[in-house]
Amino acid sequence: MDEPSMQLVSEIGTHLAQRARPNKDFIVKSLRKAANALSQLKQSPQPRTAKEVQAAKKLEAALKPLANAVVCSGLLQHADKEVRLLLAICVTELFRLMAPEPPFEDKHLRDVFKLIISLFADLADTASPFFSKRDKVLDTVAQVRCCVIMLEIGCIDLVHEMFNIFFSVVRDEHHDSLISAMTSILINILNESEEASQQLLEVILRNLIKEKKVFLTNQQDAAYQLAASVIKTCAQEDELNLLVCGFLTSCIHNRDAMGSELKEYYHEIFFKVFECAPQMLLAVIPSLIKELLADEVDVRIKAVNLVGKLFALPEHHVAQKYHDLFVEFLKRFSDKSVDVRISALQCAKDFYLANPYGRESIITSVEDRLLDFDDQVRKLAVLVACDISSSNPKLVSSKLLSQATDRLWDKKACAVEFVCPLKDEIVKIQNF
Repeated sequence: MDEPSMQLVSEIGTHLAQRARPNKDFIVKSLRKAANALSQLKQSPQPRTAKEVQAAKKLEAALKPLANAVVCSGLLQHADKEVRLLLAICVTELFRLMAPEPPFEDKHLRDVFKLIISLFADLADTASPFFSKRDKVLDTVAQVRCCVIMLEIGCIDLVHEMFNIFFSVVRDEHHDSLISAMTSILINILNESEEASQQLLEVILRNLIKEKKVFLTNQQDAAYQLAASVIKTCAQEDELNLLVCGFLTSCIHNRDAMGSELKEYYHEIFFKVFECAPQMLLAVIPSLIKELLADEVDVRIKAVNLVGKLFALPEHHVAQKYHDLFVEFLKRFSDKSVDVRISALQCAKDFYLANPYGRESIITSVEDRLLDFDDQVRKLAVLVACDISSSNPKLVSSKLLSQATDRLWDKKACAVEFVCPLKDEIVKIQNF
């Protein structure tokens, strides 16, 4: 036990409490000394012997004056950024040393967490001289897991605020350890949350589908990366896994009864989650068959687009693993709706390029659409046939090329400006 550091922390707390209206200089110097002294102290292990119990009580007694000064001297309402930063450092160190018990009474905890969360809001400013210290506060909070206390004291609004702040301040230049700390905090709260878990999950999912590309690069938006990090971690947690799967299953089977605004985007959410953690959705993918058979045309179109994108993901072999889903997808090429047939055709080339499995079936489906009764479908089928053929001329059947060539004389489907380039393309393929 570091007796000098404990004594110094106790004295600083006493002096702060005794000053009626301390000036900023006094506060900053005092808190800086306190923060340094606190960092020298080690958290006591769970006391088992009489000696350990005595040591824990001694540490608690030494920290109490500072804890009281923080919450009872108006410091939590101080407007100066440096003061608030030093306060947050001291507060999180107190949480670390007193864990698992909070160092403050319940009536003060809301204001304490408001201070910490306000500090997180400044993490976007990576050029600030205070940035490294703010990062340290975040890291300490993640290690101590003290944010779950907000759930216990009913501060759900602060939890929501913190979730949204993380996604608004995260930046591409933030290092991996900072992203990891944010992810850890979000996961810990999702694990402990019960009533608010669905609402908090939706904050994650909203940022997962709000992906933006960084200007002039192919780099993904930092908020998306944070959301993806949470989802990847969720896949390893049974409760969170069930939470995500439950949301998507409800969207598929009982969408009208759901109150979430995200229910309209669940196909996009499904795909993004699968990209991050495909193993998470293994039990949900078969439910997409129901979507492909839905009465509503718009639902079938969205399902075709989603399933087509899943099939086109390299190295996942979704079509091979879920044969029944693949069979139902093929049937959409002959769907009674023109728009659904068009959607299926639009997925054909990407599927063909990504999958050795099922290529023959896709080619047959495209060939059949070359004779479709709708001219727009026939026109698209010609385009798709040429695209597939040009991508790998050696593997494409002569039948497909022959039928595509025949369609070029289809006056309804093929205008002059459409025909000439395709004739040249087919000749090149045939002469390959």
